[in-house]
Amino acid sequence: MPRPIVRLEITRPDAPARMVPIDHSPFTIGSAGGADLVLPDPSVAPLHAQVVLLAGVHHLLAASPSAALSLEGAAVPEGGIALAHGNRILLAAGCPWGLRFLVEGARASDREDRLVTLMEVARTITSSIALEDVLDRVLEGAIRFSGAERGYLFLRSDGRLVRWSRASSGEENVQVSLSVLEQVASTERGADLPGRGRR
Repeated sequence: MPRPIVRLEITRPDAPARMVPIDHSPFTIGSAGGADLVLPDPSVAPLHAQVVLLAGVHHLLAASPSAALSLEGAAVPEGGIALAHGNRILLAAGCPWGLRFLVEGARASDREDRLVTLMEVARTITSSIALEDVLDRVLEGAIRFSGAERGYLFLRSDGRLVRWSRASSGEENVQVSLSVLEQVASTERGADLPGRGRR
């Protein structure tokens, strides 16, 4: 099976968007001339971030301990985080460049990617890491598995469903239909949403 073509879309308010292929690992991002993607700006460290291919999945990691780095609005953990098609990367507050991770021909139905995701989630659940990390990785795996742009995890507490998020995530307040959530939780099947099909 051919390896998918992976790119970074680079946007800036005062310039047209451009694409840069990620054709090797590690792929480095920084303000210094030696980086694979050079973004000269005071908010960007000389070697700020890197994209590394691990077990067939691209991961985003901070390349410098002092480098601020976030994915979809959440800080990237020390050990890095898996990237999914469409993920938005922010290098630092005030950085003029926006980065988006793109996989050409990405399909949620790709069996190999789905199997890898399921195996990673299964390993996470059976590992001895902290519950917060397990929930974080399960949610991340569900988003990759479904091909969705984002996702939310709800846990049952005192007979009702409560949205889970890391205390430090600073995620936006999201409105969801509790009736749909309750239907999914009670039937353990996806819900048919008007005009959107099964979710």
